[in-house]
Amino acid sequence: MISTTLKTRTDLYKSELIEDFNKTALAGFDNGKLKPIIYKIFGFDWSNIEPFVEAHKLMESNSNAGKIMI
Repeated sequence: MISTTLKTRTDLYKSELIEDFNKTALAGFDNGKLKPIIYKIFGFDWSNIEPFVEAHKLMESNSNAGKIMI
């Protein structure tokens, strides 16, 4: 796995990175060869913020292995 921190990168670098991702990886999600790893999905309605609170606590705990979805 190769990773980078984007906070210190230029806007040009970030836009080139997005363009490269679109060219090389995006089709893999469309054709099913690549799939996101989803750790947990929280349901919600606009009158209840509790799922957002729980999702944030989970994210802060750093115990997930995959995406947290609301």
